[in-house]
Amino acid sequence: MTKGILFVVFGKGYDHPASVCVRESRKHTGFPFHVVSNMNRSLNWDGIKNLSWRTVNMSLKANRVPKVQAYKYSPFDRTIYLDCDAVIQREGVNRVFEKLNSSDVVMDRHERWERGSRVLRVYKRAMRQFGVKPPIDIWWGGLVAFNKSYPVFDFFDLWHQYWVKFGKARDMPCLACAVVNSPDLKVGMTPDGLVAQSRMNRSAVVQHFAAKDFLKKFGIESWEKNPPPTKRTDFKWTTWE
Repeated sequence: MTKGILFVVFGKGYDHPASVCVRESRKHTGFPFHVVSNMNRSLNWDGIKNLSWRTVNMSLKANRVPKVQAYKYSPFDRTIYLDCDAVIQREGVNRVFEKLNSSDVVMDRHERWERGSRVLRVYKRAMRQFGVKPPIDIWWGGLVAFNKSYPVFDFFDLWHQYWVKFGKARDMPCLACAVVNSPDLKVGMTPDGLVAQSRMNRSAVVQHFAAKDFLKKFGIESWEKNPPPTKRTDFKWTTWE
């Protein structure tokens, strides 16, 4: 059974920082990396061992397609998809693969909204569109580990379908709804403290981008982001009813 880590790198601005993230991660894991990109492999990636590359004919705007359809782009039996601005900064990522022994998909839970909780407007729009109500788990989309199986294929296909219907905007609200509407999917959570989503945490195994401190620690220059379309009120809180 093959195991590996999937990065999706679209756009010249992401090429160098993503290569640094993989190069730093290589110091702390022996698992192979596979990069899906709309560019040919550049010199930035020279010398990184156990790295494979796939160039796809897609526009920059399609950068989320290989993420929300990750099973189609991974060459591994068991995969950890990581955002390309995340670094494996300590040993221990194998614990995510171990979680896949009893789960179809493993992710890091951002938070949980119960009945009566406040919800973000962008999630409320998605939940209404796809027939979902609280309680609901909000999953962080920067790490999605998965086995290759039919429940996983169906889940990713539903996530992709929702993302398209949602205007190809934010993928995390669609992710939360796709999980709820995939009743046969066995979802596991990453071990506590394994992921640092948005703040620096030296004890975390996976460190996601966290502004200037992240850039300084890993020696990366700031780059131009390619954010998805966002409405002005998307990230304001509201009540469900």
